[in-house]
Amino acid sequence: MGFGGSVASMIASLRSNKRARETIFENKPTLGEVKHTRFPTQEVDPTELRAFREKVQKAKRRSDIKVVIILGVFFTLSLLFFLKIKQVI
Repeated sequence: MGFGGSVASMIASLRSNKRARETIFENKPTLGEVKHTRFPTQEVDPTELRAFREKVQKAKRRSDIKVVIILGVFFTLSLLFFLKIKQVI
């Protein structure tokens, strides 16, 4: 085939330029240090928590109602559109 020299030189170039990669086992001591850190937390008053839950539930309900209305209008319009097309044909 005649491309053995060029392929061999490309392979040699790739091998010589390959960077040294670290494995997970080399970094194991540094990974263990992060393991024991804790996130700062705050206590929340139960009334505030209840108010927040109600606020989120109301927002979700409004969003759900909007989606149902939009889908209902879209479905109705598409149904009317396809029925009118069938009447024309």
